[in-house]
Amino acid sequence: MALLTGNDPNPIWTGIWISVGAIVTVASVIALQAMFYRIEDAEIVRKTVAPEEIAILRTKQQADQNRYRWVSEADGRAGIPIDRAMELVVRDLAAGGDSR
Repeated sequence: MALLTGNDPNPIWTGIWISVGAIVTVASVIALQAMFYRIEDAEIVRKTVAPEEIAILRTKQQADQNRYRWVSEADGRAGIPIDRAMELVVRDLAAGGDSR
């Protein structure tokens, strides 16, 4: 049986360092998971649209589809009601022209 000499590692201190390292690692993993879930919940709340907002947006979109408006006045592009646009496409295709 060999006796410990001055250059040999102390098993008590080695055990303490291993224990402290394991505790720090586990605590870090738990803290990172908690931070991840908190940030994830905040993103879900930020990206969720309330039903009232959806209704307002849908009403605005339907209004835009049924009126004449400027899409880009500077470029001379106008929006027309969707029913009128469909009539023009059908008329152009019936005449053998390109609807674009």
